[in-house]
Amino acid sequence: MTVTAFAAALAVIAPWCAGIPDLSGQETLRGIIPLIPAFLCGFLNGVFWALAGSAAAVLTRNHYLGYAVPFILYYVLTVFQERYYAKLYALSPRQWAYPSYFGAGFCAGILILLIAAAALFLAKLTERRLKG
Repeated sequence: MTVTAFAAALAVIAPWCAGIPDLSGQETLRGIIPLIPAFLCGFLNGVFWALAGSAAAVLTRNHYLGYAVPFILYYVLTVFQERYYAKLYALSPRQWAYPSYFGAGFCAGILILLIAAAALFLAKLTERRLKG
């Protein structure tokens, strides 16, 4: 869904910005290549928050929390990072979604680690629910 949203946004923005002259002298393909890390970070971000919502739904046996927990967790993590550990940019969900301080590769690495941990947690929760 995240990749589809990025593609839809790009489909709307590209024609809108088509009239802006390109003063860089670069060809079009070079303008598209930098978007690939953004798509990757967006995709991995969507995967992580979907796993977080799924784990919350399985843990609490309430499917509505599967929708709410990713938004609440994002807000709480963002506020904590801004207030209590402002220098640790790697712990900011904003950096995971749109890497401005670190490169996209670093943020993708963090997201892959978080996805692995969330997937393992969800697998253990699901196994526990199915057994008893």
